[in-house]
Amino acid sequence: MKRGYGVSIAALAVTMLGSGAQAQTPGAGNGVDILSGFRRIWIPGRTYDTGSQTVLGTPLLLRNIQIVAERAQERTRAQEIAAYYDDRRNQSYSVIDGLGPLTQAYLAGSGATTTIPTFDATTSRVQYVDQGTGAGVTTSPLGKVVQLVNAFRTNASTSPAKDAYSYPRPWRQSLNGQSLGLVVPPSLGPEKSPTPQRMAASRAATPTPPISRPSPWPTRSRSGSKNCSPARANSATTGSRRACTRPPT
Repeated sequence: MKRGYGVSIAALAVTMLGSGAQAQTPGAGNGVDILSGFRRIWIPGRTYDTGSQTVLGTPLLLRNIQIVAERAQERTRAQEIAAYYDDRRNQSYSVIDGLGPLTQAYLAGSGATTTIPTFDATTSRVQYVDQGTGAGVTTSPLGKVVQLVNAFRTNASTSPAKDAYSYPRPWRQSLNGQSLGLVVPPSLGPEKSPTPQRMAASRAATPTPPISRPSPWPTRSRSGSKNCSPARANSATTGSRRACTRPPT
């Protein structure tokens, strides 16, 4: 009883707070307002490349991209692979390994799957889209947990805040006159958008069989949150894996 009560309260809190997080303009308690302090260092422009740094923000943002460049230059192969999986897998699936010794038990009990293939040479030219079940299947033994995760994901997006402040990603910037394109490893090159505007979410992806493990419960195909836009990609199928390919940007 106590456990069920806790989950109910958590779900209610997430739903209430999450709905405000999606607001597009500053306001008490929403996701844009929570990050309002960012305006002390950055003044958003009409587009991502017309914003400007404040006097306070200039040294801070400079140091920020310096650190990004340093980390990119020190990046190991193992770190690149880990970053690739974090980026391309459904986020709800990616965080499962944070359960540590309970990871395998959760995978077995939730029906969570991913269709992102093994890291190989194709990742530098093909944009793979996760068509797995994300956090899992709501009809599984851990279905209530899956429902809670889905509720949080539905109502707690950080995208409105990103759109509101429109600060350019480091790889779109330069440091000492040099492009910071090196920040993005080759394996994530296909994920670069030719424009910073958010792509239309109306594209549909063809479901593919999950490759991690079969689920004994009824499943409903759910696309990952990172899809490919028809405006910048052509749908293709590579084996049994859903992929999107496009010319280099």
